[in-house]
Amino acid sequence: MLMNNSLAVEEHLVSLVAAKPPEFEQYLTLRHQIDQARRRTGLAVVAVTSATMGDGKTTTSINLAGALAQNRASKVLLIDADLRSPSVASRLGLEKMNELPGLADSLADSSIPLAQIARRPPEFRFSLIAAGRETSMSPGELVQSTQFEELMKQAREQFDYVVVDTTPLIPVSDARVIQQFVDGVVMVVAANKTPKRLVGEALEFLIPSKVLGIVFNSDDRPLKEYYSYYSSRPRRSPAPALSAR
Repeated sequence: MLMNNSLAVEEHLVSLVAAKPPEFEQYLTLRHQIDQARRRTGLAVVAVTSATMGDGKTTTSINLAGALAQNRASKVLLIDADLRSPSVASRLGLEKMNELPGLADSLADSSIPLAQIARRPPEFRFSLIAAGRETSMSPGELVQSTQFEELMKQAREQFDYVVVDTTPLIPVSDARVIQQFVDGVVMVVAANKTPKRLVGEALEFLIPSKVLGIVFNSDDRPLKEYYSYYSSRPRRSPAPALSAR
């Protein structure tokens, strides 16, 4: 574990440590691509997903939020929208936030506004909405609610960038629903681990025009075989590929 002020930060969260390792450059490249898309199209809300569990989507979500927040002029919000297996707060050493009202609470009770659940930890340069507490509604019902769309509208008005950590695409439908309310999607692949067949299946669930790029997580070997498979699929144009460890 590495230290960031008073919190212990995992070594994989390279955007949050004081001395940035070489891997951080990959997230700066991703930030640059998002900045360029913002200038062209006004992009503000980015969802991060993967084909299956364990591909590193949450690591990428946190590092992307940290990279975007390196620009002190930008207001950045990170949302844990993986209501089935939330981990953002705990990964950041902020376990106590899981005991406070969060995303699920606001989606189940529209009287809880975004301003009440978005908190700015003093240790970080971005704000965070934790997943929240268990409600009587299922995660699938919550993300399909009109309140989710309303929260995304509020987030656009109050922040320059919003990063949404979602569920994997194949096991459940939450991320497929959430993509309707975001401007772009980043797909995370565990290089040399995630079967190409599953990644191809996951890509079929995404709106092609919203795919911003593919992040190859824990990549130690050439990406050519993986990337040529994705870019050759007839329904979509090749998306930018990045390596992140």
